[in-house]
Amino acid sequence: MTATQLFTIDQIGTVNALLVQAQRDGDLRSRLLGAPKAVLGEAGVSVPAEIDLRTIDGAQGSAYLVLPPAPAEGEVSDSDLADAAGGTSPMVVTAITYSIAAAATIYYG
Repeated sequence: MTATQLFTIDQIGTVNALLVQAQRDGDLRSRLLGAPKAVLGEAGVSVPAEIDLRTIDGAQGSAYLVLPPAPAEGEVSDSDLADAAGGTSPMVVTAITYSIAAAATIYYG
């Protein structure tokens, strides 16, 4: 299964603005930690019911590695597809959270 973008570009801008605002607004920060779907909903960004959205309170100097879901039983992996197509050049994606504003793009599988 390929990843599907959870938010539109406009919604990513709204989420990013909320994250930046939460850096300075303790009440908003607490609400995002406790009920992120509700806060996003108030800002006009809906999150599908089947998505388990969690907010992590990132500390300075912290980094988080988020693993993609494992392929479903019988699903062909990206590596297998690349091998079948004759290979591809490796692509390295690095995601380190330096600030709360850097966590604006959210995907689900």
